[in-house]
Amino acid sequence: MKNIFLTTILLYMLNLSVNVFAEEEAKSYFILDTAKSYIRWEGKKLLGSHSGKIMFDSSYVEMTNGKISNGEFKVDMSTITCDDIEDSTLNMQLVQHLKRDDFFGVDKYPYSFLNFKIAIPNPTAKKEQPNYTFISEMTIKDTTHTITFPAEVRLNDRGMTAEAEFDFDRTKYGIHFNSIKFFPDIADKVIEDRVNLKIKIFMIREDMKDTIKNKELQNQE
Repeated sequence: MKNIFLTTILLYMLNLSVNVFAEEEAKSYFILDTAKSYIRWEGKKLLGSHSGKIMFDSSYVEMTNGKISNGEFKVDMSTITCDDIEDSTLNMQLVQHLKRDDFFGVDKYPYSFLNFKIAIPNPTAKKEQPNYTFISEMTIKDTTHTITFPAEVRLNDRGMTAEAEFDFDRTKYGIHFNSIKFFPDIADKVIEDRVNLKIKIFMIREDMKDTIKNKELQNQE
């Protein structure tokens, strides 16, 4: 009788530990909708500014127990555009310059990366306010630095949306062109070291991607 009792207790504890482990490991995955997601960049100079977009390559986010636990965003630097110069020739000249070694060296470094290391949720955040703080590693031209920024993340029936905005110092990534820190005598040709990024992403829950794709194909018919 004593052995039966002990066995029952052990089985109960084993079942409890399995359930707790399962809860701890409850994961879900989200894949980036690359057609809808983008980064809007803005760089300022002494006599104005320029802005445009950069598109993403394959990217993902992982959630554990309903909270973001991991993520990697791969940025296709060859997609960089300029939106504020109407003259097509001048526009092309700027974009080509941004792709050269003075700036992003796209031929040698075609991708940049943003990897989440720590995601800190803010459960008291109000609607349309940042509800996460991300401590991330950003890699540009094979140079990596830690960057921290707030973001608004929202779940929906398709997956997830997120918006974030932050500045980074381009000179930390070897982009020195017309920086006053490196060229103090360039007068009115100075370009600010800080670049502003506004990120807008749309994620599809992995188990929903086929359903959503089929619906989109049906809508096109």
